[in-house]
Amino acid sequence: MNEDDKLTRFLRSLIVFLTKEVVNAGGDPAEFDLGFPVYKQNATYKAGEIFRDRESDQPFECLVDYDGSVHPDWNQSVATIWKPHHGKDKEHAYPWSTPSGAHDLYKSGEFMTFTDGSIYKALEDTAFSPTDLPTAWEKQV
Repeated sequence: MNEDDKLTRFLRSLIVFLTKEVVNAGGDPAEFDLGFPVYKQNATYKAGEIFRDRESDQPFECLVDYDGSVHPDWNQSVATIWKPHHGKDKEHAYPWSTPSGAHDLYKSGEFMTFTDGSIYKALEDTAFSPTDLPTAWEKQV
């Protein structure tokens, strides 16, 4: 392993560590621009950790502790195990994701980028899109 590889591994470990510290302190890691580590199937996950999908870059929050090598069919597409992470400001408005239940609805003050490319702020807790319930959303300019 050369020095560049060692530095890259160290920086990735530091990002994972700092992201976990921010989450454990109740903060939103996105506001610190630390980014999120990429989800890997054969890893161990703890409830509250946030990892991003490799293809979509969408961050997801883990809902239960589990080991992906023991449960190969448990991944970020399973709504009872992972929920989309919602942005807390306009700069971190992630793509709209239709909520599947009370655990992943949009909370008042959260942001998202809707299918029309516009950024919206939730004015109340809602599982409905701006199309289905326009009064629950405020389009950002």
